[in-house]
Amino acid sequence: MAFSDTAQGISAIRMPVVGRDRLAQWMCAAILLSCMLAIIIHVTYIAAAPLDDTNANAQALLEAADGDDSKKFIYTFFFGSVFLLAGTRRMFDSISWPYRLAIAWCLLSCVWAIDPGVSIRRSMAMVMILVAISGCIRVLGARRTLKIVYAALALILLSSFVSVALAYAQVSVFLFAIHPPDEADPTLIGAWRGVMMHKNVAGAVMTHASIIFLHFALNRGRRIDWLLFVGSIIFLIGTKSKTSLALDGVILVIGMLYRVSALRAGGLKIFSITMLYALISASIIGLALSDEIARYFSDPDSVSGRVAIWTSLMTYIRSHPILGSGYGSFWTIGNDSPIYAIATKPFILGIGHSHSGYFEILVTCGVVGLCLAVFALVIWPLYRFLTVKPADAKLGALCFSVWLFGVLQNFTESQFFAADKQSWLFVVISICLIQNIAVARIRESARRAAMPRWLTLPVPKTAKPIVTAASPPGLAR
Repeated sequence: MAFSDTAQGISAIRMPVVGRDRLAQWMCAAILLSCMLAIIIHVTYIAAAPLDDTNANAQALLEAADGDDSKKFIYTFFFGSVFLLAGTRRMFDSISWPYRLAIAWCLLSCVWAIDPGVSIRRSMAMVMILVAISGCIRVLGARRTLKIVYAALALILLSSFVSVALAYAQVSVFLFAIHPPDEADPTLIGAWRGVMMHKNVAGAVMTHASIIFLHFALNRGRRIDWLLFVGSIIFLIGTKSKTSLALDGVILVIGMLYRVSALRAGGLKIFSITMLYALISASIIGLALSDEIARYFSDPDSVSGRVAIWTSLMTYIRSHPILGSGYGSFWTIGNDSPIYAIATKPFILGIGHSHSGYFEILVTCGVVGLCLAVFALVIWPLYRFLTVKPADAKLGALCFSVWLFGVLQNFTESQFFAADKQSWLFVVISICLIQNIAVARIRESARRAAMPRWLTLPVPKTAKPIVTAASPPGLAR
């Protein structure tokens, strides 16, 4: 039986509420909102470190990677609270079995990690945040979860605009909102970051915001949704984040194509064929331009210096291809970090990640970990998205767009299996939501199949969605 359980107009099956306890729902809503704000908001009053400073920031990088004690306490509190509200089994319901298998490999890699203590701490932080989010989604359902995500993004966008405006007004306490003139990297100067730690982080968060606000606007048609969408685009432009700016328009267009296709029976088959044709065409063009592409990626300064980072990592990957260094046990682990021996340029010693989620998993968890990660976070969610029912199309389109940006962004930013990376937080929420919807559909079908035929009433093809008291007005139109 189909019920409404979505964010104002997104039709999807109702996901069970644990105990239907109002207090549990309110507590999980507060935990999810607090978790999002704690991960995304980060105000810094100092400029970025010099790119050629090799050792001065080692301790700062280590502290940033492990997080301060207050955040560790907050994340532990979130996990413990959700555990009490949802229980062990339900906390994992929204996590697919491939994702669980990939997490298990990350935990197992602590055994051979270069620094097992660091690896255990970082892997447990990743698991606690993931499971806490999954448990909250299980208790809240899709509609309440997306309303909380919407509220968090609206709060971050508005506070960022206010802080940038006050920074231009030269209010000293708000100067953090814009990258200052003394940045070591001149490309950062003047870029907006609002209440976030870096313009690239702000750009990624604003891309997710534009996706979510646009889909809310299409589903509800409210003026505030369109205003927030336009505001997120304006702030994205102000961040000067090249990756996010380049991907935002592409993601919005593909998301709209997915939405239109998913709303029609059999439309996703056409969408899949079209995307496959586009991928094959791009591959053919890539082969034709292989010499130019090889020349571009042979320059260490290409992709804003990322090629130099990836070239350095390949030295370690060739000698540790299967198992890697252990989860979280490559960067920022002190003098034992392999990067000190293989860095091809001094500035690489001043960063704390691979600037690619795929390289990050390969260097820390090996080929096995990379295969599990790609299957769990790319192939399996794609299968779920391409098998969405028309009744779940609007929810699927929103989650698909968020997920697709995360998959593409990970080519230049390290997000996969992150403990508390800002952009990856939204991807995890979208993956858990679509997994929950798929599991709910499967269980509902199994329940119906197990019922005696004389108890099963035929459903007319023209039947409208059943609307409950909790459903938003106008859903059944």
